Amino acid sequence: MKKKSFAIDTHAHILIPELRELMQKHITSAQNDARSWEGGKVTERHFDRALRLKDMNRGKVDMQVISTGLPAACQWTERDGARALMRAVNEGVATWVAVDPERFVGIGTMLLHDVELAIDELRYAVNDLGLRGVMSLTNIRGRDLGERQFWPFWAELERLGVPMFLHPQGFTQPERMQKFMLTNTIGQPLEHALAMASLIHEGVLERFPKLKIHFAHGGGYLPFYSGRSDSTYARDPESRGAIKHKPSWYMKRCWYDTVIFDQKMMEYLVDRVGETKVMMGSDYPWRLWDAFGLVATSKKLSREAKERVLYKNAASLYGIRV
Repeated sequence: MKKKSFAIDTHAHILIPELRELMQKHITSAQNDARSWEGGKVTERHFDRALRLKDMNRGKVDMQVISTGLPAACQWTERDGARALMRAVNEGVATWVAVDPERFVGIGTMLLHDVELAIDELRYAVNDLGLRGVMSLTNIRGRDLGERQFWPFWAELERLGVPMFLHPQGFTQPERMQKFMLTNTIGQPLEHALAMASLIHEGVLERFPKLKIHFAHGGGYLPFYSGRSDSTYARDPESRGAIKHKPSWYMKRCWYDTVIFDQKMMEYLVDRVGETKVMMGSDYPWRLWDAFGLVATSKKLSREAKERVLYKNAASLYGIRV
C-alpha cells in the first residue's frame, strides 16, 4: 500500500489493578489456576497508557478494541462474587475508554455460569457503560456454549445487537499439553473449534440469525479444516444436529481476527469466509509484532480487501465511526 490506511486492532488487552484483590477475595486458592491472571507474563504495557499509545503509533494502529478477560477460575464464584468481578472489569474498561475515546473502544466481560446475572450485567455494560460488545471464554465450567441453558443470553445479545468476542484460556483437558506451552499453541485453537462446532450444531446460529460472534485467533482450527465437517454433514445426516446448512455456511456468518501470525493463513481465511469477516488483531500486549504489516504487505489481497480487514469490518461490527 502506498500510504498508511486507517487501522483498528480488534484484539487488545488491558488489566484492571483492582481485579487481583477481588480474585483473592472471591476465589479460593484451590480454584485459582490463573495466578498470572491470563496465563502470560504481566508487564507495564498492560497498565501504562502512554507506553501503549507509543506502541500503537509505532505499529500504525489508530484505535484498539480493548478487553480484559476473567480467568477460568472466576467461573466458580457465587453470584455476589461473579457480580463484583464482572462489574470491576467492565467499569474499568469503560473508565479507560473515557480518557481517550478517539483511540480506544471497550468491550466487557461476561461470566455465563449464572445466565440471569450475566444478562443483567450485559445490559449494564451496553446500556449504561456504553461498551460496544462483550467477551467470554469458549466453555463455561466445561459446558459448551451452544447448550440450551445459555440460549437466553444469546437471545438478549442478539436483541441488543452487539458482538460477542470469544477468547479461550488454555484447554479444558490439558493432560497431554503440559509441555512446550501446548495448552496455548494447540489447546486454544482446539477450544475455538469446539466452541464453534457447538454454536453451529446445537442450533444457536440457526436460531439467532442476527447474532454477531467474533472469534479470536482466526477461529482456531475449524475454518481451515471445514471440508471434513461439510463432508460428514453430507454423508451422515444424523450428525447434523439442529442445522439446515453445511457447517461452513455458518462459519461465513461469524467474524475472525488475524491473530494467527501467518500471512498465507490470513489470506486463506479471507478467501474462505469472505473479506467482510476478517479483522486485524494483535493480542497486544501479550504479543508484540507487526499485525498491521501482516495485512498491508499482502500481495494477494486487493486494496479494498486490505482496508476492510484493517478497519472497515471492525468499524461496522463494533459501531465505530471513522
